[in-house]
Amino acid sequence: MVSKRQVTTGNQVLRFAIVGVLSTLLHYLVFWILFTLGISYWRSMIVGYISGVAIGYQLNKTWTFSSKGSSRKFLMYLALYLFSLLVGLVALVVMVEILAFGPKFANVIVIFITATINFLGSKLGVFRNKNG
Repeated sequence: MVSKRQVTTGNQVLRFAIVGVLSTLLHYLVFWILFTLGISYWRSMIVGYISGVAIGYQLNKTWTFSSKGSSRKFLMYLALYLFSLLVGLVALVVMVEILAFGPKFANVIVIFITATINFLGSKLGVFRNKNG
């Protein structure tokens, strides 16, 4: 038997993925444009990442997790995404500088790493439902 909590989590994963696709497309598009224009890969990644985060909070708050907004939640969200950005940036630099991956390919891998951190942090921390 599937519990209501499992169904809710499944719906949240799907919605988080849809929001993630939208914000990731924006992230990667900004990254690609800036990198193509000659801006360093790590600066391009930071600007692209921030671009994606800018739309993600509102969509995840209202649609994915049906959560009421507060300044505390917003600050938690920013802290989570800053942490995720730092992890992603370190991973990107390691892949490019040490493992000799191309920056465009390495950034795709980083997107999967940061998406996992962001979902777990959003579900278990920022937008946690105290009722279950």
